[in-house]
Amino acid sequence: VAYNPLNLTKDDGLSGACVNPGDTITYTISYTNGNPTNVTNVTITDTLPSEVTYQSCTGGCSQSGNTVTWNIGTVTSGTSGSVTLTVQVNAGTSPGTTITNYATIDSDQTPPTTVNKQTTVCSVGVTVESADSFGATKDTFQLGESVYAKGSGYAPSTTYDLYVVSDTTWTDGMAIPTRVPGTAINVTTDGTGAIAYSNLEGSGTPPALIWASSVVGKYDIVVDVNGNGQYDAGIDALDANIDVGFETIPEFPTIAIPALIVLGIIFLMFRRRGKE
Repeated sequence: VAYNPLNLTKDDGLSGACVNPGDTITYTISYTNGNPTNVTNVTITDTLPSEVTYQSCTGGCSQSGNTVTWNIGTVTSGTSGSVTLTVQVNAGTSPGTTITNYATIDSDQTPPTTVNKQTTVCSVGVTVESADSFGATKDTFQLGESVYAKGSGYAPSTTYDLYVVSDTTWTDGMAIPTRVPGTAINVTTDGTGAIAYSNLEGSGTPPALIWASSVVGKYDIVVDVNGNGQYDAGIDALDANIDVGFETIPEFPTIAIPALIVLGIIFLMFRRRGKE
């Protein structure tokens, strides 16, 4: 803004972080009368973009359609003030969309001044999957086999808390259960924000080893993105694949052992009869 006599500013409080559909954004709109005289009939008008829906405000606003207005009145010389506006990002807003929100301040003594704040809709949600040593997705492992993880959508070169837990029914806000003994407690992303994995030819950066020698059972993987120790839907990454994240099974299915014993007895009986 080349000329801003009432020092209008607008901030979304996100410090550059992205938002997802359904999230709320609270804008703080601030002004200061640094002029030597008072200004009268001050108004602030905010025009909501199509990607958001009005939720609430402070400072005594009125809302009509996509326009929100504050009648501030007189602002004396040297006085500052602020109002807030909360909106919700509409469902279906495309990943990577830039939401641009404009605010304008006007008075009897100063010309209209417009500022804007841009907020980005997250491009891709974070993901995590169980994998083999080559980075291929794998959901069933043999007893003692190593389990690896791959995923994407994270901040580059960042370490996150990782949990391998017994298969669980997940609800938003629940505490993440205790880790399975012997499993990794964190994972570090590469320079692209991925939990690194290689191609099927085995070249490139290998996936993350999360369990060197798995034991029989059904398990889920969680990456606790915000590090608060609880599962936050839409924030944390979860490999649960509707039913279970991955499963480790015995090398020799236990149900087959009795069957083989029976077959062995029958074989010996027939063999003995043949000799008679």
